[in-house]
Amino acid sequence: MAEKIIFVADMIPNPYSGTEKQLVDLILALDRTRYEPILCALSSSPWFEAFDGCPTFCPATRTLKTLDGWRGFVRLVRWFREQRPSVVHAYLRDSSYIGVMAARLAGVRAITTSRRGDHRWEGWGPRLFMRQVNRIPRLFMANSSLVAKATADKEGADPARVQVVPNAIDPERFRAAGREDRAACREALGIPPEVYAVVAVANIRPIKRLDLLVEALPLVREAVPNAIVHLVGDGVGTGEVKSLVADRGLEDAVVFWGSRTDVPRILRAMDGAVLCSDFESQPSAVLEYMASGLPVACTDVGNCAELIESGKTGYVFQPGDVQALAESVIMMARGEYDPEAIAARRETLFAEQNPERITERYMALYDELLRPRSA
Repeated sequence: MAEKIIFVADMIPNPYSGTEKQLVDLILALDRTRYEPILCALSSSPWFEAFDGCPTFCPATRTLKTLDGWRGFVRLVRWFREQRPSVVHAYLRDSSYIGVMAARLAGVRAITTSRRGDHRWEGWGPRLFMRQVNRIPRLFMANSSLVAKATADKEGADPARVQVVPNAIDPERFRAAGREDRAACREALGIPPEVYAVVAVANIRPIKRLDLLVEALPLVREAVPNAIVHLVGDGVGTGEVKSLVADRGLEDAVVFWGSRTDVPRILRAMDGAVLCSDFESQPSAVLEYMASGLPVACTDVGNCAELIESGKTGYVFQPGDVQALAESVIMMARGEYDPEAIAARRETLFAEQNPERITERYMALYDELLRPRSA
């Protein structure tokens, strides 16, 4: 009989990028003869309400600072008791304490939690609180060695209980475009063939620092007049970025695509890609850029310096450096990178982080969680 596993996430507005996509892809890829998944979102969304890839539940709680939040927490504990899962796997910030504590109170034996970035618990009170909560999970799953170290050093997790499971990247979805493929994608998307198209795929929020890309664009266009920036994604910071574009008079040089389901096709239409975040661990966007055969300009955050070899597969610059960002894009536009190195890195990426391999890694860790401690 398959073991019941409940995944707990904060909220999933859509599963088209980032951690949300990694989670939904994992749920859909699990071997149903081994694991029976259920998805729990602390807060609902239209996408979540329509999702039919597995059973779902929403307790409607994202905080323990209000009476309604505590009511939702109690609903979650009772639901866990009714479901009697073999494993609870908590994702994202709020789930890492709400989901973990509720599972413990419900008597769940095998509890694990993911770390896909620095949760940045501010103040001694929240940090002390999380150090206590972090005694509960039997296993932490980090998506990079940097995050694994931060989980141990900053959150007090036992290093022996922290395992690295990198993000998956699907070779069936992402591929490098040949000349004819790129031309066809551009025609379908309405992108003129003569422009130098630079893309940034992101959930648009302050930490992604897309304002830097807007500020760098005039410098880029001095050297590359046909440069056009394509922003793919949406978020709480979209309005501010649009206002900045208008203030700089760049409406004709920046395209806002919003949330899209055809990201692989958009990437095949591009010439280069950018990530300018202040913080990342192992960014899915960079993996998708690499899988699409694009040169990448990215900040030196997370393991980006391990993924991108400056001068060969792209350029790495310091966070917040507008001049360095502009210079990186200009060098990419001039062809100052090695297409053969990009192709080789792409093949290595697919060999090491394909969905089948990563899914099997997760299931092996779940199997380990379910073994008796004395075994």
